[in-house]
Amino acid sequence: MASPLALLPDLKQLATLLQGHPPTLVGEHARRGDFSRWIGTIIAWPQDIRKIEQRYRLSHLGDARQPIAALILARYGSSADRPATDGLVA
Repeated sequence: MASPLALLPDLKQLATLLQGHPPTLVGEHARRGDFSRWIGTIIAWPQDIRKIEQRYRLSHLGDARQPIAALILARYGSSADRPATDGLVA
């Protein structure tokens, strides 16, 4: 079964989508370690996302959306800086 991220053209879109989903839904994925697993199949820096997920699991972080989105945007910048195909390879 393909990762849900395979449906997105790039990780910037994931960062945008994270902001539009409820914290509880994103939190469930963070609690299970889904983001690092999904993104780890595509890129080589899931350890930073694992740290965010761990902080969320330990209740040191109330909302996982912004830190995950910020990490992606810091890595990939805005769409004006990169071509739409950058990041995600299906």
